Amino acid sequence: MKKQQQFSAIYLYFVTLFLAVSSVALAQMQFTEHKITTNFENAACVYATDIDGDSDIDVIGASRGTDGIRWWENDGNENFTEHIIDPDFFEANSVYAVDVDGDGDTDVIGAALAIDYISWWENDGNENFTKHVLKDNMVKPITVYAVDVDGDNDIDILGGDKGSDALYWWENKGNRNFTEHIISDTFEKIFNVFADDIDGDGDMDILAGSEGGSVAIMWWENDGKENFTPHVVSSTFGNATSVRTEDIDDDGDIDILGASFNLGDVSWWKNDGNNNFTEMKIDDNFPGSGAVYPIDMDYDGDMDVLGAAYKSNTIALWENDGNEVFTKYAISDTFSGAWYVYVTDMDGDGDLDVLGAAYGGNQIAWWENMALTPVEEMPIVIPSVFSISASPNPFNLRTTIRYELPRAGKVNIFVFNVLGQTVKVLEKSFQHAGSHTVRWDGRDEQGRFITTGVYICLIQAGEYSRSVKLMLIR
Repeated sequence: MKKQQQFSAIYLYFVTLFLAVSSVALAQMQFTEHKITTNFENAACVYATDIDGDSDIDVIGASRGTDGIRWWENDGNENFTEHIIDPDFFEANSVYAVDVDGDGDTDVIGAALAIDYISWWENDGNENFTKHVLKDNMVKPITVYAVDVDGDNDIDILGGDKGSDALYWWENKGNRNFTEHIISDTFEKIFNVFADDIDGDGDMDILAGSEGGSVAIMWWENDGKENFTPHVVSSTFGNATSVRTEDIDDDGDIDILGASFNLGDVSWWKNDGNNNFTEMKIDDNFPGSGAVYPIDMDYDGDMDVLGAAYKSNTIALWENDGNEVFTKYAISDTFSGAWYVYVTDMDGDGDLDVLGAAYGGNQIAWWENMALTPVEEMPIVIPSVFSISASPNPFNLRTTIRYELPRAGKVNIFVFNVLGQTVKVLEKSFQHAGSHTVRWDGRDEQGRFITTGVYICLIQAGEYSRSVKLMLIR
């Protein structure tokens, strides 16, 4: 009863989707395209989050042609109104959104090739944005990302300058003050940056791809004191237009995912557990690969991959069969100059939708996940007991939470600390009866790594509630 009362206290809101449960195996997804804008010249990047705090998903975009960083306000029914954050941010190539200053609203970070600085825009809580310049006198700032680099529970900012081959991080000192640090000034033609605990030692490492330098993909190992040691992932992956991290093969360590524009390749690099990486091809015929994004799209417990290809105008999904054999499906092959892809639940119906930016078509669009297509008759095993478990547990990188639903219903999964405070919302959706999994990477709602300790994962489905104790070890 106490847990149920605690759950009710942090209960937010729910949007339900009626799902007909049939005796079929579910495979290929069906998507319906919705245009957000067709007048965003040379759309280069797109991101989605709740900008205005009204509990629906808004969209942020950067374009190399249309002046300014823009966002599109969702009215709750996926009708979007355009707003300009900064009209003078020319040739914007990268955009990201997070609560930079810790005041409870969403701020925006951007890099633009025709501007000699990287900046962030402070949201006053009413979506009025004030620009703060992180660094000026740059040559061609091209990429940004934000994460807690130094483990002090605030948001730091990463950025790359293609013109000077420099990779920076700006340490958040509070009160909108940042201290600049150089991770590398010799990474030629840096194009994109990402961060994760690649070696599983509890601190944040940095990953970057090059548009054409002597090293295509490199990661920098953090020693825990923000001293970074470079390691080459690949010198032969051509123009690495996109890099990401994820445990692709579900073996408990972090793998690396990348797209090569010149080669038309999508590959992942398997981590042997000792941070030695071996390239594994997903697709060698994806011309003009611009972006990749790892996600379990079909909720079957393994990691799928999405990608955007400029030359073939394609947004594609590679479905993982659980053994890292990938089958490609075209979500769209008419998205002119497809350049960027992102995944979120745009319409709040509990499944994952796809968001894309089309450089050639001047578009931002999203594809609504409509249904799963039955391919063969197979019985679904319906468990008789409502249960939850986690493995590995204790863990230091990621844990997989498995749960059994005797009947369909609304499912809500939260992680609490020992004080009863919500750390992370893992699931809020309507789900069919059967076995399900969700992963937790030890981060909170702001993407920050949390400290060693005991946490409680609580699941509620209808009248049922269960919990499992999680031990996180950094």
